[in-house]
Amino acid sequence: MELDTEAALGSLRRSLEHIKALLAWEQLKQGEAGPRRLSTFQMHDPTCEQLRNEYSFFVAMFMGMRSVLGNRFLHFREATREHLRQQLADIERQVNTINPYRIRGGLQG
Repeated sequence: MELDTEAALGSLRRSLEHIKALLAWEQLKQGEAGPRRLSTFQMHDPTCEQLRNEYSFFVAMFMGMRSVLGNRFLHFREATREHLRQQLADIERQVNTINPYRIRGGLQG
């Protein structure tokens, strides 16, 4: 069980970093485009969709981890449970610094 939870925490961290990278990419694109550079030709850009998908994946995995840690029928050593709670709280603090409107579709607006 402990190996699975550590792997899940690793997936959460990677997902959070992917979200940050997608947001940075979107911010760079918007900065480069600027308000004066209107183009009639626009290529398909899946960044917004990728961002929403990654955030959905992140939230589902995060909620699953919270559920596992809250389940008293699963046997963890208390030290392990506390360590996992602290790690999850750190990840939660990081994701809370991101404006959720930017993730949920406000990138273009």
